[in-house]
Amino acid sequence: MTRRLAPHPDDQKSRPRSGRMVLALGIALLIVFVAWTAGWFYMASRLESQMRQAIAQFSEGSGEASCAQMDVWGYPFQLGVSCEPVTFLTDDRQYAGKAKAFHSSVQLNDPNRIAGEVEAPLQLESSRFPPLSVGWDHMSLSTRYAEPLPETLSIDGRNVTFVLQENGSLLAEVGRLLVKTKVDQSDLDITLRLADMTSPMTGGEGLPPLSLEADVSLTDGVPILAQNGLASMRGLSGRLDQVHLRAGSGDAQLWISGDYEVDSDGLIDGDIKIKLQSPEEIGDLLAELVPAEADAIRGAFDALDNFAVNDGRTPSIPVKVENGVPSILFIKLPAIPPLP
Repeated sequence: MTRRLAPHPDDQKSRPRSGRMVLALGIALLIVFVAWTAGWFYMASRLESQMRQAIAQFSEGSGEASCAQMDVWGYPFQLGVSCEPVTFLTDDRQYAGKAKAFHSSVQLNDPNRIAGEVEAPLQLESSRFPPLSVGWDHMSLSTRYAEPLPETLSIDGRNVTFVLQENGSLLAEVGRLLVKTKVDQSDLDITLRLADMTSPMTGGEGLPPLSLEADVSLTDGVPILAQNGLASMRGLSGRLDQVHLRAGSGDAQLWISGDYEVDSDGLIDGDIKIKLQSPEEIGDLLAELVPAEADAIRGAFDALDNFAVNDGRTPSIPVKVENGVPSILFIKLPAIPPLP
């Protein structure tokens, strides 16, 4: 006959205690879940209200904006807003646009960092250029919110096309377009990258693919943009830290650096330095872009070709720009049109 041992009194006490701990943990998790859910929907309601208020305030001035079919999404760990479509008209009424959709989101653990995505196409109109339809395979943006301007901003587009709305002809195509801005005290640093940029030419010919890398600083850019936006480039000044243009296979290249300013008439003044690789090839390219000044351009760059050393690259050459007219040594180049 098997003898059973009596349960120890401590075991009988521990079972109810363990059960109470599990129950308490479950209740605590339920409270956290309910509180998180209530908090998320409260923040979603506040976000939608603030979005509508911001759009209304923007539209009270000279500009206009709309966010159709606004939807707040992202539960439980994100918080985002979608608009289908989204439209805008700038304060100066110079630019108007309509995109198929816009989606933005924030991480709840870092609400100042905002990510977004824009769906093509963007119908863009302005008094300064013909109506365009801008398309892309993917267009994303991210920013770190701050006042009066975002601390950082990044726009990244792939396979971007610019098409004339009037006849559907392709104006330009860019394999990748990247724009970044960063606040540096009162100045604004701007980074621009264009890769594999092409544009059809008159007569059916085409430009060789161009790539551009530009790092530019805008003196007092933060207060200027916060007050006036980019309604005009006149009165701006700063530094070209590096501008690098590469054409085709990379034999023809141009480097630019130096200080610049734009006067009240939109004319550029500056003291810059340029370095070229294959100057004659660059001259031929620019002559195709500006056929009315082809002879002057080719003559200037043929002269610069004499400065090229064994690797086909010139040393740094000073360039003076006065009232929009650049001069390389004793050679004057065609005037740069006034900036808006």
